[in-house]
Amino acid sequence: MGFTFFFRDTHSLQQSINILIENLPSSTKLKIWDAGCERGPEPITFAILLAETIDESLFSNFEFQLTDLDENNTFVDIIHNGIYNFEEIKRIPEEFFTKYFKDLGSEKYQLIPKIHNKLKFIKHDLLTLNPVGKNHNLIICKNVLLHFHPDERIKVINMYYDSLNDNGLLLFEQTQKMPEELNNKFTKVTSDASLYRKLNI
Repeated sequence: MGFTFFFRDTHSLQQSINILIENLPSSTKLKIWDAGCERGPEPITFAILLAETIDESLFSNFEFQLTDLDENNTFVDIIHNGIYNFEEIKRIPEEFFTKYFKDLGSEKYQLIPKIHNKLKFIKHDLLTLNPVGKNHNLIICKNVLLHFHPDERIKVINMYYDSLNDNGLLLFEQTQKMPEELNNKFTKVTSDASLYRKLNI
């Protein structure tokens, strides 16, 4: 669903990383869920930015679940192989492009294992309201909720609430706001990104 590309809205992604790792012990396991990952540009961008921000010990404890409805069964193979055409990744800044992608020839590039091995794709329908796990530190959902009816959004966000750990973070698309009905469950944590922290009630 939606439209995205590599290194889109890096400001919001970096903001979520900065707030996520504040006072976070290096031994902590980081558990992230990207809901609506499509072909992988957003979670790969996030993982690269995270690798550039945190030390190796914390990155080694990083778990990343990627989900999408994937009705045509096209995303799973792309993410599994980690291979992209140059046209798909040409927006990536040069210093990251050469560091995190291997040139396979014929204008095809493969994501390096350090990042690729962290991506665990699961075919998943958010409207089943069945989470892919519990105790997530961060859930990224930037291109899905805009397509849902208001009551569906509330149900899905409630499911996210139950899937987050205490004080976990939820990142939306910039245009997506928290429904008023859920203001008692989340609080906005920064003025320049649609990033919310779970309230423990």
